[in-house]
Amino acid sequence: METKGALTQPQPGADPVEKAFWPEPFLDGGKLADVRGHIKGRLCTGDHRALALMLALGQLRLVLSTRSGDQEKMAEVLDALGIAAYRFWQAEPGQSVESTFEAAQAWGAELNKLLAADNPHNPYLSIRIIMPKAGYDMETMLSEQSLTGSTFRVREPRSWIVVGKVGEHQRILAAGKVITE
Repeated sequence: METKGALTQPQPGADPVEKAFWPEPFLDGGKLADVRGHIKGRLCTGDHRALALMLALGQLRLVLSTRSGDQEKMAEVLDALGIAAYRFWQAEPGQSVESTFEAAQAWGAELNKLLAADNPHNPYLSIRIIMPKAGYDMETMLSEQSLTGSTFRVREPRSWIVVGKVGEHQRILAAGKVITE
């Protein structure tokens, strides 16, 4: 019998540890399944960024499994995951600002689907990807809009933005980290 907050039981044939640890998009059949092997491969070479990313993904899986509805905790986990993911991507051979942006877009799309589908208590949380070389209002984290007069051009994003929405109002729960020009 499964209790509230328990991890889901693995399906027959699935590795129980993999199923319990990795968020759904990273499992076999998920759009980020190939990334799982790449992360594990870098971990096996002693890459500390891969370990940090795996720990952040495990923390996301843990918070999703509790389904507590705590937006602040989920935002904290998503922020840490964003920082770890960007550090991982930026250490890739042949990495560019554009390739990091493409990876962030792919992850953001899948994680936003996961947040909407698998976390019914937090349906209004989302990840917003920061576009490199765009102008950003550093207080509102909106691109090309200076509502506060603090617009800077982003040279390189170092994480994503975590947004919470209540009704028509959006609130930045975790600001994006960037290097400005």
